[in-house]
Amino acid sequence: MVKGRLQIKKGYYYAVLSYKQMNGKRKEIWRATKIRVEDNRNKAEIICDEYKTQLLAEIRLFKEGYPYLKKKQNMEQILKKQYHIL
Repeated sequence: MVKGRLQIKKGYYYAVLSYKQMNGKRKEIWRATKIRVEDNRNKAEIICDEYKTQLLAEIRLFKEGYPYLKKKQNMEQILKKQYHIL
């Protein structure tokens, strides 16, 4: 399950996506919507929903293909590469 919400940071809307890792801990990912606070919040909500859908699809693909992945790779490493999280 992926949850998404909007957060204001430095005058822009950010989509904050949270999901449960395979070890049971929750993880948050911040994605920029590139929409200013003065602009329409509805546009930012639509982008947040798109990010949420993308992340959910990637998690499902990962879980389906998990037995075929190398043992050293885990969900965190794949998501870090995809979303450039340090």
